[in-house]
Amino acid sequence: MSDQTLRTHAMTQRLLALLALRPRLQRRKVAAALWPEVSEERAAGNLRTLLWRLQSLRSELLCLDDQTIGLSDNVCVDVHELEHLQSRLISSPASAPPLARLAELLGRELLPGWSEDWVIFERERLRQRDLHLWERLADWQLHHDQCWDALEMALSIVEREPLRESAHRLVIKVHLQEGNASEAMRAYAQYCAMAQRELGIGPSSELRALRAQMAVL
Repeated sequence: MSDQTLRTHAMTQRLLALLALRPRLQRRKVAAALWPEVSEERAAGNLRTLLWRLQSLRSELLCLDDQTIGLSDNVCVDVHELEHLQSRLISSPASAPPLARLAELLGRELLPGWSEDWVIFERERLRQRDLHLWERLADWQLHHDQCWDALEMALSIVEREPLRESAHRLVIKVHLQEGNASEAMRAYAQYCAMAQRELGIGPSSELRALRAQMAVL
């Protein structure tokens, strides 16, 4: 498809977004997702009307048959690019794809302002995938003595999710590996105080085990 901006109706945008986030779908599932508040028959009719209005663009944007709808292979989706880069990073951290491009894609909120159930689900799925990916990369860097890179990565996760204990554990592990007991203790105390204040909980057994390591440095 040519690189151009298309001005589309709001429901057309939702159709394209749904198909971008999920693989090829049955028509009835597309209709139910886009019009959850009406009957199945009415939703199916709405979808037929929408597809009729898209006649001039269908050959470029959509791949249709009697039962299913999907995006054309010619359509590029940034979420697909992100997941491809993430898969490369997971399979081979040593030959990581460009982190600048990953950071650019990760910095975008998925469909901001949209409140449909399927958008909320996909937004949370991608958020969790991002966080686990960065933690995995930081852990790999730590185990390969790339302490500064690991610390920077872990701190970026903490900045994004201040109450995520697993990210704080990574920060503490870096300090311990570098022999900086005071830094590790400071990070431990800061997280424990925040978790108690905001969540009313204490440190997990994994975090307490790291605390025990500080005493022997």
